[in-house]
Amino acid sequence: MKRAGTLASALLGTILLPAAVRAQAIQGPRTLLKEVEGVVRAYAAAHDAGNAAALAALFDSGAAVTLAEDGQLRRGWKAIRAYLDTLLQPSRLYGGKLELRAINVTALGPENALAVVAFTEGLLLDPKDRFPGVMTAVFHRMDGQWRAISIHKSSVPMSGE
Repeated sequence: MKRAGTLASALLGTILLPAAVRAQAIQGPRTLLKEVEGVVRAYAAAHDAGNAAALAALFDSGAAVTLAEDGQLRRGWKAIRAYLDTLLQPSRLYGGKLELRAINVTALGPENALAVVAFTEGLLLDPKDRFPGVMTAVFHRMDGQWRAISIHKSSVPMSGE
């Protein structure tokens, strides 16, 4: 009887274990994609709120992190934070609106991901005056938190610029 139970366990294990491993492999990337998409949405929300601290918190705190926007490159968390503080202060006067049109996330392993984001941007007070853009962001997961290690954002300038 003991031998029959062992044999049944061995047979079921060889059938069920590969299915469980496949299911876990499929679930992992889906979770990663949703988590990174959530970080991109948090970026847009912080942008729209004019919250420099919340935006800066989405970046890795290292010296190698980069932010490239419309021809300007900033390297290191301190430089990015100083730029965001200048750009978004005072936040009550900022009034920018970043509308996400599409977010495409690609896993670059279990701890890294690339997000390519199509958006429109403009001022909140003038919803007709919008211009398109694309942002690419590379994220790294540390201690369970996704942080941007490189963001490049470019847009088509408004007419007359």
